[in-house]
Amino acid sequence: MDRSSISISGESLISDLSISAEERAFSYRLAAGDQRGHIYIFNFSDNRFNLLCRTGISATCMAFNRRHGSELLVALSDTSVHCYNIDTGQLVAKLSSHNTEPHCLSVHPNPKVALAISTSRTEAILWDTDGWIRERIMRGENHDGMQQVILCDQPSNDFNNETSFVNLGSEQLRLFRQTELFSAEREGYFALSADGDLLVHYALGFTLQVFNVRERTRLHEILIPELAIEHPDEDRSGIAAVLSNHGNFVLVDTIVGKLVGSVRNTGIETCAVSPDGLVLCLVRKHARHIADLIALDPVRLATDSSDKGNAQRDDSDIVERLVPKSNPVIAKSEPQKSFFEMVESKRESSMLNRIKLAKFVVHCGTYPNNILIWRFLLKLPENREAYEALIGQGIHPAYMSFRQKYPLKSDRTARTVERILSALAFWSPIFEHLEYLPGMIFPFVQVFQGDTYSCFECVMAFLMNWCQKWWDYYPNPPVEVLDIIEDLLAFHDRELFEHFQRLGITSQTYAWVLLSSLFTDACTKAEWQQLMDHVITQGPAFLYYLVVSYQVQFRIQLLHSHRADDIKKFYQRKNAMKLDRFLHRTYLIREKTPDVMSPSSYLRPFKPVLRGAYPIFDQYPSFIVNYQAKLRERIRKDEEDYIRKRRATEEVVKLAEELKRDKRAWEEADKAMSDVVDTWWESMLDEEAAHVEKQSVREALEIEERTKALRRMAKARKSFLQNRAAMSSKAMDVAARTTGEGRRTADVIEETLDLDTQFKDLEREWLERRKELLRARENIAGVDHARFQTLISSRSPSPSRSPNPDQGFRASGSASRVGSQDQRTRSQREIPLQM
Repeated sequence: MDRSSISISGESLISDLSISAEERAFSYRLAAGDQRGHIYIFNFSDNRFNLLCRTGISATCMAFNRRHGSELLVALSDTSVHCYNIDTGQLVAKLSSHNTEPHCLSVHPNPKVALAISTSRTEAILWDTDGWIRERIMRGENHDGMQQVILCDQPSNDFNNETSFVNLGSEQLRLFRQTELFSAEREGYFALSADGDLLVHYALGFTLQVFNVRERTRLHEILIPELAIEHPDEDRSGIAAVLSNHGNFVLVDTIVGKLVGSVRNTGIETCAVSPDGLVLCLVRKHARHIADLIALDPVRLATDSSDKGNAQRDDSDIVERLVPKSNPVIAKSEPQKSFFEMVESKRESSMLNRIKLAKFVVHCGTYPNNILIWRFLLKLPENREAYEALIGQGIHPAYMSFRQKYPLKSDRTARTVERILSALAFWSPIFEHLEYLPGMIFPFVQVFQGDTYSCFECVMAFLMNWCQKWWDYYPNPPVEVLDIIEDLLAFHDRELFEHFQRLGITSQTYAWVLLSSLFTDACTKAEWQQLMDHVITQGPAFLYYLVVSYQVQFRIQLLHSHRADDIKKFYQRKNAMKLDRFLHRTYLIREKTPDVMSPSSYLRPFKPVLRGAYPIFDQYPSFIVNYQAKLRERIRKDEEDYIRKRRATEEVVKLAEELKRDKRAWEEADKAMSDVVDTWWESMLDEEAAHVEKQSVREALEIEERTKALRRMAKARKSFLQNRAAMSSKAMDVAARTTGEGRRTADVIEETLDLDTQFKDLEREWLERRKELLRARENIAGVDHARFQTLISSRSPSPSRSPNPDQGFRASGSASRVGSQDQRTRSQREIPLQM
């Protein structure tokens, strides 16, 4: 994150302070948070700060744990309270029991007591800071919201709601005392002294009231003109620090009830006082990235040495004594300066300048903080609006396929490189055609670790100064720059230069490979950072001395290589070297190089990037670049058309394959269905054949039974006729023997008539049975016909003619009737003869 984007929020607290016997030393820490949820820890004893955590949620208030000095309590706007370890940066506990966001945190001032209270509008929660266990919850009655809850070193705790001031027991939060000190219509702020005896309260107007809590009396009512108080605070000496909502700061002695000092018209947004009241931290509205520390010792001394006579002095005298000679001066509202301008504003007295840095890097070899020093040396302009305008255009069309060509492991790094390449391409068209540009930018991205803004401006400054004359002969390598390197190599190592000429090795092989990659292929990450420390410090010409020094460093291996392919492969791999010796040789080569041959005589001095807007970069043959841009645009459109057509073709092929699969599946399903139908028809035909066979057997048996029955009937009828004939003959014999007996004749006639009647009855009975049998057969034939019709409707088999079993029966019946008629005829013929 750049310096201008850091803003310290309104809740900053200072931890414990220690004072030695001889002199005061900064031995305390400051915690600050911004609206993005970044929590910073400032350690003044080490003169450094660090990022504690990124919560992603704005903090509402913070407090240091007195019992565990390395723990910081942070209340967030999502109603949770976090506890972090300052030394390790780990989350110790996450407390989430509030219904609304906490606005006040209070830790017990006694380090031996492990208690802390977090206060929101609806409740106050007492925590055990050893195990982070919720001990008690205190909720406001009716609609009275809780304003503040403060732990003090007494067996009672104090809190303020909208109507009253209440004392509670520390351990059980039981009501100890309730005091109606304030009007129900007033909602203000209050502060307690360290011993809990004095209460400073503000509600409305310009009046600050001081109460004695034990005696329940009001001690002072102090009028502070032209101030509307926002937040009072009281230290151990009875000095109340008051910050108004107009940004003015006032110090009030609550013991004697008078104003002892003020800081007016400074636009203070928030403040924090150390627990012992010796140091004040201020954050102004117009400089939120700067925290001012002010020593309050003159106030303490003035308060300790005051007596009743001095108490009647004018307040203006005390204000004058509050401002020592070494006190920081309130800065006026000025245009925002860049980091280099802030450092270079006092060049002679500054600890950071180019001369000292050049000596430091030669002596120590590298910088402890590369990013900070590079930003200073490159004089980055911090053109935030111009940068956002370039980044806001999105991904350049030339780098749409960047991630396919360069598949990096880290998605964050790939996205950063992609954004910087796109911004450079939008800045100047030449940077959308350079194949080696991603390799040059990648190590800068690794160094800046996600700070895309500073990385982009650093790369821009490097391209404008260290890459001078590189694209004058684009798309060919920089001929003039390579000529300078050849002259330098011929001057410092003539033998190696002639060896390259004999093998046909040009500067494009041994120089341009190193320049276009910025030694990334020849160094590790740490070595490259150290190398860039010297390159950025010494100026653009130093890069070419490094190239010559690299050849001299490996001259023995190169002189013993007698093939051009071996030398080309040598420059394509990483070769181990001692970097300190390599840099020392580079500085010697620079010292031995005459001014006439120095690259500085050919290259212009370092020129920083313009402040306010990025310059126009046109150091390239525009007609070639424009032609290539048009050609690339045409190729891109052709590729898009080809891709669109290929996608359409692929979709058609895919659709055809799907249709083939569907057709194949349909054919398989149809075949399976046909097989099932064929199997069903075969089973049905088998069942039908079996049924026909069984039916034929049954019909044959029925015919046989009927034949047997008819035979029995015929036999019985024959025997009946024979018996009748015998009886008739006997009767005739008797009638003949008894001639003249009319009665016997009449009896014979009557018996004959009876026999005829019985025969007719028997014949009628057989005819009725035949009709019943015929009707039964017709019913059976109808059922069989219906079944055959059902089978024929599904599959039309050839009909088979069924035999007619009634023919024999009918023939037999007719024969019987003919026989009976003949018999009656004969009887009729014989009777008259007998008579």
